[in-house]
Amino acid sequence: MILTIMKRTLLLLVAVILYGCDCIAQIPTQYVYLDTTCTAVIPDYEYLVVVRDNCDNPVLTQQPPPGTVITHTTTVTFIATDSYGNGVSTDFQVVVLDTIPPTIQLNENWTGYSDKEVGDMYRTFYGWVQLNNTEWNRLYAGQPQYIPEFDTTIINDTVRFFTNTILVPDYTRNEWWWGIAYLN
Repeated sequence: MILTIMKRTLLLLVAVILYGCDCIAQIPTQYVYLDTTCTAVIPDYEYLVVVRDNCDNPVLTQQPPPGTVITHTTTVTFIATDSYGNGVSTDFQVVVLDTIPPTIQLNENWTGYSDKEVGDMYRTFYGWVQLNNTEWNRLYAGQPQYIPEFDTTIINDTVRFFTNTILVPDYTRNEWWWGIAYLN
């Protein structure tokens, strides 16, 4: 019990000493968010510090000043100067955070796959089925056929449907076809 009281007293004494010497008076790292143009503005951090002097009210300046546009982590420095030219400074980091994710969209210049490209994709797919015949039959056992889902492509106001039919089980290993239906 006495040992616990002594530890708490010692901890309190160390905290008072460190606070009195300004050894722990450090400004923590600050964070600003990047906007849609990948820039951020340094705010006025004057509220984070208290400046005292024995003779007068010192002048406090922030470098870079509030309103400065930044794009990466920046060191901000506070400088306090009294009327006799005595000064002191402290600095801290302003870290920029980018929380805006990239976007993904379809390239508007893309016009779809050609008939040859679709045929090549289907042949590749069916080639996989043939190489993995046992697994294919196990996965789709009991189903009369498997028709993979493929998106339609619109080229020059013509809708093209691409179909691939594979029988299950695929014993013949060659009963597949791909075809194109043109609809207006």
